[in-house]
Amino acid sequence: MTALAANGAISPRIFARGSDGETINTPPRIVFAGGHGMIRIHGLGIAGSLHLMEERASLAKALYKQGFRTCEVQEGQMSMDWAEERPGLYNIGKLVVAKKPKHCGQYIRTALNDELKAKCAEIVLTGLSTLATMLDDELIEYNQKPTYCRDLPGHVEVLDGAPTKVIIRPGIWGAAYGGVLVQVPRKLNGPWCVGQLRSRGFGLMQRVNPTKPRRTA
Repeated sequence: MTALAANGAISPRIFARGSDGETINTPPRIVFAGGHGMIRIHGLGIAGSLHLMEERASLAKALYKQGFRTCEVQEGQMSMDWAEERPGLYNIGKLVVAKKPKHCGQYIRTALNDELKAKCAEIVLTGLSTLATMLDDELIEYNQKPTYCRDLPGHVEVLDGAPTKVIIRPGIWGAAYGGVLVQVPRKLNGPWCVGQLRSRGFGLMQRVNPTKPRRTA
């Protein structure tokens, strides 16, 4: 699919890239996510959803070439609400904290100590903030009342995670923490994602039921 984007069959914006091929350094409008024998493609906000609909035919053709034969479209609303009783627990399969080799060494072999937990918490909070700001700016553009930044949490707490690598391209890897458990004093609905390489599906926050065993990355 990346090759199809490179030759113009799919808009490069699907992969958070401009027409010149350079990465767009804003929260992604389109986010990929994996599943059991399936691919999820999320369009974030009004602009992301519209762009995804514009590209649905070319995306379906590209996915068909990859062996996928069915396609389903769903709509939903992202929200960030106050947790009713206790802070929500969220699992992040892989939280990418660095993608440049010179920055990866300090993370890749280091367990999550208190200092790194604080750094990861800052990355999570920054990711939520930038995405909320993007969604609010869009609401203002469409003459609607902004709501997301109003409910931003003042802090988050990282409880667990293990150092790992992610492949950026052949021979190039980034540093991440897998199975990151985060406590957030909010109820998040929708594909909230944090960290780096979000357009590739890394950093998606999934709500955890504390009474069930948790899967790690």
